[in-house]
Amino acid sequence: MENATRLFLGLDVGKSEILATLMDDTEAELFRGSFKNQLSGFRKMMKAVNKETSKVSGKHMIHAGMEATGTYYLKLVKFLYEKEEEVIPYVINPGSVKKYMEYRGSRTKTDLQDSRIIAMCVKDGMEKKIFRPWFPARKEHEELKQLVRLREDLLTMRTMEKNRIEGLSQDPDHSEPAMKILQDHVEYLSNQIREIEDILKENIRHGNFPDIGEDIELLKSIPGISDLTATSFISEIGDIDRFDGIKQIVAHAGLAPMERQSGTSVRGRTRICKRGSKKLRQLLYMPTLAAIRCNPAIKSFYERMIEKGKRKMVAVTACMRKLLHIMYGILKNRTPFDPVICIGYLK
Repeated sequence: MENATRLFLGLDVGKSEILATLMDDTEAELFRGSFKNQLSGFRKMMKAVNKETSKVSGKHMIHAGMEATGTYYLKLVKFLYEKEEEVIPYVINPGSVKKYMEYRGSRTKTDLQDSRIIAMCVKDGMEKKIFRPWFPARKEHEELKQLVRLREDLLTMRTMEKNRIEGLSQDPDHSEPAMKILQDHVEYLSNQIREIEDILKENIRHGNFPDIGEDIELLKSIPGISDLTATSFISEIGDIDRFDGIKQIVAHAGLAPMERQSGTSVRGRTRICKRGSKKLRQLLYMPTLAAIRCNPAIKSFYERMIEKGKRKMVAVTACMRKLLHIMYGILKNRTPFDPVICIGYLK
C-alpha cells in the first residue's frame, strides 16, 4: 500500500500466550498487551490493535514480526496472512533478534521487552531490505516436508535403539526381555520408515505433488544426488522461486563464507556463518562426499582446492556450496546436469 503510514507489531509467541507491542515509525509505543495463543486470542489482539490504529490519520500498514521458534507461531502467522488485509507478517530467525538486541544494547530480558525488540528489528530489517514478508508454503511442499522430517526423526530413534541394543549386548547377564523389547521396537521403527518411503514414492509417481516429481528428476541428473536426497532437498527449500538468487539460498543454508577481521591487518580463518538451515547443511554433506568421487565438476573443483593447500574440511564445505549452486541453477533453468557447462562454471 503506497503512501501508507508504517506501524510495527512485535509478537513474542509462547505455547499459550502472545505478548504484543505496537509502535510507530519513530519507535514510540502505541500499545502493548497479552493474549491467548488461540483463535479467540488472535481476534481479541487485532481488535485491540485496530482500536489504536484507528487513531492514526490516513491509510496505514502494520508490519508484524515474530520469531521462528518451535511451531507455536504457525497458527498466528497463518491467521494474519489470511484474515488481516492491513497486516504483513514476517517470521524472523531468533538468532537475528538476539544479535539485534546486542546491537541495540538491550540487557533487559522480559517477554514484553522482547516483543518491542522484535518490532524494532522488523523496522530496521525492512529499511535494510533483509527481511521478506512471510507467505505459506504450497500444500504439497508442506506435506512433503512433514513426511521427510518424520522419516528423519524415526531414523534417529532407530539409531538410538540400536545403540541401546549394542550396549545391552556387552553385558553377559543382560535381560532377555529387555533385549526383545528393544529389538521389536527397532523392527517397528524400520517398518514405519519403509511405509513413509513408500508413501513418498507413490505420491511422486502418481503426480500427487505437482511439479515436485519433475524437480526431483532434474536433481537426480546430478551425479551424487539420490532420489531421497532430491526429495529431501525439495521438501526443505520449497518453491525455488521464493529465492531472489543464489546468494539468498546460500545464506539460507548457512553456507555463506564469513571472514573474521580485526582492524586492517589481523585476520582469522574464513568460516561459514552457520546461521541458516542446519537441516539443509546436513542434507548436503553426504551427497557432497559422493559428488567428490563421481561428479566431474565437483571432483575437479575439490582437487584444485586441495592443490592450493586448503584443508580437506574447508574444501568439502566449499564443494557443498558449489553443489548447492548447481542444484539451484538446474531447478531455475529447468535443464538437466551438463558436466561441460558445470566444469566451466566452477573454474
